[in-house]
Amino acid sequence: MRVSRRVLLLMIGAGATACADPRGADPALLEPREAVRSEGEEASAVAHLDLNEERAALLAADRSYSELSATTNLVEGTMNMVAPAIIYIAPGAYITTAAQVRALLQSNAANFTAVLTWTAVRVDVSSDAQRGYTYGFTEIKLPDGSIVPGKYIAYWKRQSNGAWKVAAYRRNVRPAGDVSLTPPPGFETPDYKHYRYFPKTDAASELAGVFAADQAFSDLAQSGVSAAFVAFAAPDAAVLGRLAGIGFGTEAIIENQAAALPGSLVWSPSFGDAAETGDLAFTTGFAQTRVQNPDGTWRVTGQGKYLTIWKKQRTGEWRFVIDG
Repeated sequence: MRVSRRVLLLMIGAGATACADPRGADPALLEPREAVRSEGEEASAVAHLDLNEERAALLAADRSYSELSATTNLVEGTMNMVAPAIIYIAPGAYITTAAQVRALLQSNAANFTAVLTWTAVRVDVSSDAQRGYTYGFTEIKLPDGSIVPGKYIAYWKRQSNGAWKVAAYRRNVRPAGDVSLTPPPGFETPDYKHYRYFPKTDAASELAGVFAADQAFSDLAQSGVSAAFVAFAAPDAAVLGRLAGIGFGTEAIIENQAAALPGSLVWSPSFGDAAETGDLAFTTGFAQTRVQNPDGTWRVTGQGKYLTIWKKQRTGEWRFVIDG
């Protein structure tokens, strides 16, 4: 659900990874509303990329950062992997720089004795391999040996030195329970070598299109929340959801929003990023839960933030692939 997506009180910060050496990456600035022109590649160069190889490289980066994080405390494990500029979902104001992430994590002494690890269950990249995402499960090991389970979504941006860094991240606490690290059929990591190249695209126009799609998504939810989520979901979409596992597909998406009445959930995108090739993006913003008063007015009952990863379908529409 978009609101009440709680972030662990330990403030156990961001996650997701890069290549072997996380040092020395150039800032990859994100801007509210106004798009960022990313460093793209020409169609001819993109056409020669093997996306299976690129996905494997991103997954290897994700795993290597988790392994590195297992050897240190949560603060340093997190700081090894975030981009200089990052949209980090935390309570209150947006965290938008690595320095702010460090300050946030260091403000809680418990983070110096906690250890964060995670496992991705799905990975994909843009057709120019400059953007990507992973999502999966996290574990926080506390000094007494107890484990706090969670889920995560990470949006990745390749830096000028070739390293993958996380540029947007959220983690949800999840209920304890057994989960599968293997998605059901149809929801696995894609295995196509190439994806449709959308000509004459740039990050500015693509991000404007994603913002428009996200706003239309919210507008439709005023008539029916579950129907809106289904309408804007890709065929292989998933949600972090309320249960122990990740919710895959239409049935899980409907179940996750079953209690939401028309108009009870409203949101608007504030930050985002899009691949130059026009096929992968994220949006994030504030969302509100509301109840309708007897006189027809609305009363806000809660507020939170969301992170949505969008994939442009081969037919040209933006649809979300993971939301949390």
